[in-house]
Amino acid sequence: MAGNQFAVYQLREIPENRKKRFRSYAELQKEHIQIRYTDYKQVYRSWMRYDEIPDNI
Repeated sequence: MAGNQFAVYQLREIPENRKKRFRSYAELQKEHIQIRYTDYKQVYRSWMRYDEIPDNI
């Protein structure tokens, strides 16, 4: 039986990320604050239930 997985990522808690935490992507773009995948860490991963869609997770 195949299934889909999902993961949740959060900004690493380091001083360099202080300006980015709890702000929307649109706000960061407006202020020209760059987003890098290395700034994030995976904090959770699980299988999706058959009745779940990404918008509900």
